Amino acid sequence: MILSLLLLLLLAFVVSFHFFGLKPSTNSIELNLPPSPPRFPITGNLHQLLGTATLPHGSLQALSKKYGPLMYMHLGYSPTLVVSSAEIAREIIKNHDIVFSNRPKTTAANVFLYGCQDIGFSPYGEYWRQARKTCVLGLLNVILTVSNNIVSRSVLGRRAEEETAGKCNKFGELSRRILVQFVSFSFGDMLPYLGWLDVVTGLIGRLTASSREVDVLFDQVIEKHRISGSDDDHPNRKDLVHVYSNFKGMACLG
Repeated sequence: MILSLLLLLLLAFVVSFHFFGLKPSTNSIELNLPPSPPRFPITGNLHQLLGTATLPHGSLQALSKKYGPLMYMHLGYSPTLVVSSAEIAREIIKNHDIVFSNRPKTTAANVFLYGCQDIGFSPYGEYWRQARKTCVLGLLNVILTVSNNIVSRSVLGRRAEEETAGKCNKFGELSRRILVQFVSFSFGDMLPYLGWLDVVTGLIGRLTASSREVDVLFDQVIEKHRISGSDDDHPNRKDLVHVYSNFKGMACLG
């Protein structure tokens, strides 16, 4: 009885918050927006993406055939512009690149990427430009080397040592888990005032635990590099850790 009453009060609060707390101003400017599929008051168009048998991209493709290549949707309280035409996407990226340059700061990205400070999720600005410059200058050769190593192992069938293989397996398992958690549904991303449900469902706990595992793994790798010596000891075996060690100024970007 008490639980039912609490759920009823919660539902009443959510509905009241939507209709009164977030009611648009009568003086708001009328915008010429693209066509939009019908949506529910609170969840918006989420039911058209999550409540179907097809994957989200398949649902978007079906909707674009009905409403056109440019759609305006609401994913919860997040207004979203859906572009399903390569020509329109090319024009948007060319003429409005700065407007669309920033990615949304999701709950998972905020946990895994230390407050979205990486080059992929940091907002466009001086910090992002310096981080991009560092990646271009220092990591290009390393990335090419990694690609060559992958091709070499695929063609020649070379295997790593047991110790290296064990670490790769651990890192691979952790990476796969993080990829799944990165795209997990978050109430806070779609319905910010229900973000506390991410704690109740255990999402925040799982994200935090995986993030700590990554920190421990990286600390072990960095410590091993520190103990093994400088780049001069292994001039032909530079990896990402060696490259980042040479860019101590990166700490000053924030």
